[in-house]
Amino acid sequence: MNKRDVNKILNRLNKLRGLIDEIDEIVEADNSASSKQESTNPSAHSSKSLENQSLQMAWTALKKELSRSQHPTVLIEQFFADKTKKEIEGLAKANALPIDAKAAKKQQISQLIQLLKVNRAIEGL
Repeated sequence: MNKRDVNKILNRLNKLRGLIDEIDEIVEADNSASSKQESTNPSAHSSKSLENQSLQMAWTALKKELSRSQHPTVLIEQFFADKTKKEIEGLAKANALPIDAKAAKKQQISQLIQLLKVNRAIEGL
């Protein structure tokens, strides 16, 4: 892997992080708006729905970046490096991904890498 490839990967990763940050800001804004409405409207289902939507958008953005990446494993590992086990489980649940909830974080990431590789292979056909 040469320096140019590494720079491309890092640029894409930064773009993904930017998208995730934007999604997080939208979710936080909606959560604060929902918490204000909860006192008048007990239905808090919409905030969970928006959280699921943001997780689905993050997964879709990751898949899109991976479809253009020459080094998908590196990109995936960097994406999940700062995620907690609960965040990974939330991502999997929101996107109906078949990963083992009882597995260690490293194993969950490995399972997600396999899913993304399969997805990439299918889309490449």
